[in-house]
Amino acid sequence: MSSRNWSSCILGSPYLKTAGPLILANFLITPLGVVDGTRQISEWAILLRTISLDIPPDFSRKNLAFTREGLMKGRFWTLVTHMFLHIDYSHLSNNMIQLAVCGWKCFNAFSSNGFLIVYFGGGIIAAAEERLNTFQYYSRIMSYVPKVPSSGGVLENIGAIINQNVESLAWQVAKAAEPLTPCIGASNGVYSMLGVDLCLTLENAVYALKKLLRHKHVENEVMFSILMGVSSLNKIMCTITQEGRSLLDGSSGNVGHAGHLVGFCTGLVFYGSFRLTQWARKKQKGNARTRR
Repeated sequence: MSSRNWSSCILGSPYLKTAGPLILANFLITPLGVVDGTRQISEWAILLRTISLDIPPDFSRKNLAFTREGLMKGRFWTLVTHMFLHIDYSHLSNNMIQLAVCGWKCFNAFSSNGFLIVYFGGGIIAAAEERLNTFQYYSRIMSYVPKVPSSGGVLENIGAIINQNVESLAWQVAKAAEPLTPCIGASNGVYSMLGVDLCLTLENAVYALKKLLRHKHVENEVMFSILMGVSSLNKIMCTITQEGRSLLDGSSGNVGHAGHLVGFCTGLVFYGSFRLTQWARKKQKGNARTRR
């Protein structure tokens, strides 16, 4: 895609009409940590603070943040509303910048409906996914529990039994904690958009490479697409690798690495589904023309 098309998609009214209100709605809600005083406001965010709406933290955590317990009690709307809550302005700004940067390709390829489906669909599915989120809590618990050493013989068997029981107990604790832990933030939806962005970038790179091999000469636009594809693949795979490593070693803190990975994979599935749908419709139109 040329720089002209890129700028027209970013600055043009169709994209802004879709992404603009979504991003603005996020900035109009004061982050939870700012409202309850647990997070400081940076100087650059003072202006944002003056235009945002304060929602009582207790109300937000119960009625807007997502928990599996809340979902089982009928608060199904939290599958969407949790994506408009953030802990501080850095968390909020990082998510919205990533959404704006990654979203234009999805919008250009799959229209406003595809953009919204990828964003909200990824956020909803990642929040609702249970097993990987439970594994994150389990991994975090086990990072604090030292393994019982074994030196062979009877001690090795005893150590293995103790470690096995500890792991089983940690999993049960994680299963009990997961439904009660609130999920907030737009990052799962952003990672879903990131998955689509990766596929579209690689798609452009493959198309450019075919064009290069066909014409046997190098064009600036072709080389730019190829280099962008390689750079995007490297950056995104490094990010996903780091997410997976943090999930496995329990160094997650309060970051939802499990949700990020589920969101990313959801984006890959959405991309495949959208492209297959477009291909099927194109084939159907071609068959209809042939019959005529």
